[in-house]
Amino acid sequence: MLTWIIPNKLAKAAYDDIVPANAKSILVAAEYPEMDFRIVDEPIVSDEQLDQVMRAIMTVYQTMGKTPLVIRCQQGRSRSVAIACAAAALYDRTTYGEEHKKLRCCDETVLPQSAIEVAVRLLVPRIFSDAYNEELTTWRELLITDFMWNQESWSNIESMTLTREQLDNAFNCSWGGIHGSPFTVWTKKRVYFPACYDGSEWIESVSRHPDGNATEHIGG
Repeated sequence: MLTWIIPNKLAKAAYDDIVPANAKSILVAAEYPEMDFRIVDEPIVSDEQLDQVMRAIMTVYQTMGKTPLVIRCQQGRSRSVAIACAAAALYDRTTYGEEHKKLRCCDETVLPQSAIEVAVRLLVPRIFSDAYNEELTTWRELLITDFMWNQESWSNIESMTLTREQLDNAFNCSWGGIHGSPFTVWTKKRVYFPACYDGSEWIESVSRHPDGNATEHIGG
């Protein structure tokens, strides 16, 4: 079994005995239920599966440099590579293509692409630009990130006004006015909606049920 280790950069280890004892195994296939994090087999077809892929990417990205990470994969390791390259691109503020090229230089047997790469392109469009574009995002990406902070997931959604096209439309969220579609998302615990100030867009949410907390003025 090959093991991908990600301290700050991608590196390859051939045997489990050289994996750091305190490493966190985070991924990578439904065949490994003992992993700390799992994703389903490709093809990625449902919103719940996309949610899992995004959580995997963000788990790698947010933990880099803090905890030794191990990405485990079987013979069809293109899924692991797609997740690892996406996380590395976010961490290094580079593109998916640049990180994949670095990886291919270390191991020419790395598979060129995976069905998960299509899902990754949908989730984090900023790393598929000609150059890293920090401001390029989608409502799906921002929603999943907010869900993570609020300990929710895509399966918690009870109603949503966004169409799939609106959900996955890439836009610049940092300047130039409002580009993202208006929306409301109701989950079991919260209500999510867009906010904007001085051309910068993001997502806010409030408890779906009375919690005694006042809501600050949002936007401007």
